[in-house]
Amino acid sequence: MLLSLQIENFALIDQLQLSFAGGLNVLTGETGAGKSIVLDAIDAVLGGRVSQRMVRAGEKRASVEATFALSPATRQWLDDQQVAVAGDRLICSRELTLGRGTVRSRSKLNGTAVNKPLIEALRLHLVEITAQGQTLQVGIPFCNWLGWTGWGAATWLSSDSRWPKPMRRQRQPKGR
Repeated sequence: MLLSLQIENFALIDQLQLSFAGGLNVLTGETGAGKSIVLDAIDAVLGGRVSQRMVRAGEKRASVEATFALSPATRQWLDDQQVAVAGDRLICSRELTLGRGTVRSRSKLNGTAVNKPLIEALRLHLVEITAQGQTLQVGIPFCNWLGWTGWGAATWLSSDSRWPKPMRRQRQPKGR
């Protein structure tokens, strides 16, 4: 679960600190209020694509830090990846630095530098972002989620001919 988000010099945001409560958190507001920027920051800290426009005009650096409460499954996944975690929190951070026509970034987990593929894989265990007109499942793969909820859709998805054969086998729940 996302507990807090700190943003500095990201897009139009000078500095922002958000705390999230347990359960459902919803970002609402008028057009132009900055909801998409907050979602872009969460995407960026979890390995999403970044560009120069994400560094606030007139600044050389931007940073985003997200603190998550770890579930037992996420902790096990981190252990399997040989990522040392002390306590029940995980701090993901990403710093963006402008260069000559480029943007460089550095990602860290609890202060230790990590590579982009690890962060991208980790995001699957941390959040689900749903925005108007799109759904980005970050967490449980959709068909597995359907199978776990008992809707029986996992069998349909695993046998549906619209899915390539390798995905049909992959999507079939264990024990079926």
